Amino acid sequence: MNNHVESMLRLSAATVTALTLQVTAAAAADVDLGPFCTGECKTILTLKADPASIKGTVAFPVASLTFPYGVALKKFTEDAAAKYFPGIKLIVGDGQNDPSKQTALVDDYIAQKVNVIIINAVEKDALAPAVKRAMDAGIKVVEVDRTVSTPVTVTIKANDYDIGVAAGKSLISALGGKGNVVEIQGAAAASPTIYRHNFYM
Repeated sequence: MNNHVESMLRLSAATVTALTLQVTAAAAADVDLGPFCTGECKTILTLKADPASIKGTVAFPVASLTFPYGVALKKFTEDAAAKYFPGIKLIVGDGQNDPSKQTALVDDYIAQKVNVIIINAVEKDALAPAVKRAMDAGIKVVEVDRTVSTPVTVTIKANDYDIGVAAGKSLISALGGKGNVVEIQGAAAASPTIYRHNFYM
């Protein structure tokens, strides 16, 4: 797992607690936010409490556990929660790369009255109604890596514009400005696929 993904997952765990759950202690907490969270990011996400004092339930309907990235998201989220926030109950679900199944998971978490939902959406538009229902129910929503077409509490992801442009420049350099390129895309309706393709082109 590369530093970018590890950092996103550290940020997810810290953001969930720093922005959404009740804290009762006054001691400063030292949570590893990864190499890419500095300056304002670090200031905002620095906890003012002992992580062990933080209680709540966090649900994470992963887009799919059938490919390595989803499995890694699950593992690193579970590891971070166990290491830094022992008082948090973490529920991880498998969206099975199916927006209807991931929507059902979100609705189930709403019914359970969880405090926070972390989501990397199978499809940005298809998951928007469920995410809106969660927000309307007062549940904080943290979108990771993939966005949805509705407002959420906070977004943690790479800049798809920079990634698309960097990929395009790298290919131009490698091909000397000439040649044919085949783009093999991921999930067609996922936000990174859409945005990186547009900027890449």
